[in-house]
Amino acid sequence: MNPEDLINLHPNDVFYVYVSQWQPDPEAVNPQKPGRKAIMSMLRPSQSGMVCVCGSGKSFVACCKRRNYWILVCDNPDFKGYSKVEIHTAKYHPADCQAVKAALIEDERFRCNDDSDENPHWLFHNNSPHRFTEYGEINLGDIELKPDGSLFVTAMSKVRMTAMREILEGQIGLAEPELTVEETKGRIPKPLRLKDMQHGIQEAAGKARQVKLPGWK
Repeated sequence: MNPEDLINLHPNDVFYVYVSQWQPDPEAVNPQKPGRKAIMSMLRPSQSGMVCVCGSGKSFVACCKRRNYWILVCDNPDFKGYSKVEIHTAKYHPADCQAVKAALIEDERFRCNDDSDENPHWLFHNNSPHRFTEYGEINLGDIELKPDGSLFVTAMSKVRMTAMREILEGQIGLAEPELTVEETKGRIPKPLRLKDMQHGIQEAAGKARQVKLPGWK
């Protein structure tokens, strides 16, 4: 959304979204690899009567709209709503790491960000038709394969982790992993007016646009 449009809204009329995006590295020999992740925070207007993005089940008007702080949320896979941000990790012990690596490389729902033997790494985008933005490609989770065959998976919400586990366990055949969840503070004080945030919003947008992204318009 245009920064000039945001500053005309009241802080209670927007919610705070955490976004992770993959960007090619313009200085790399192969700009498609290894690439880098860009972390952004975005304000998005609420819709009248929408279910609150914090997951309470209440309407936004009866819930977070009344709070003096924002609860940090992130997009669900395929952009079907939002989930509260919390760090979910899963550790797998695959029997055949080469077979797992081959399966992930062939799966279009993952971007192979590093195909080296030392530290192969994938980003999860679920092959969504809406994953490309002017700032990069939406990243829903990370997968890292260690030399000992351990597979580490991280995601910023339970919904994202569930989607990744369905693929890794249901389709690739991995055994149930060790799971951990780390709650985040996830609370950001609201300013009295969004106009007070104008400089910060414009500065963040300007920095993001400075990155030249091959293939993105």
